Amino acid sequence: MRNIPEPIFTPVAENIKANREDERKSLINHFADRQRQLADKVLIDKLDYAQVHQLLIDEADKLESEAGELNYV
Repeated sequence: MRNIPEPIFTPVAENIKANREDERKSLINHFADRQRQLADKVLIDKLDYAQVHQLLIDEADKLESEAGELNYV
């Protein structure tokens, strides 16, 4: 049986890994901020259940659209 050597992490690979982690943290922070904005809108505008539902559906559609646009970057 052939032994596969352990990967060697070069400074470049470590830099890529750190950049990806930073990007994920940034995206999660942005998502959390957006969730807070939506929660504030629900309270300030005193939205009913149907309006909250539509707000969340619209937000999900917006996120899916943005994700689809990443294919063209």
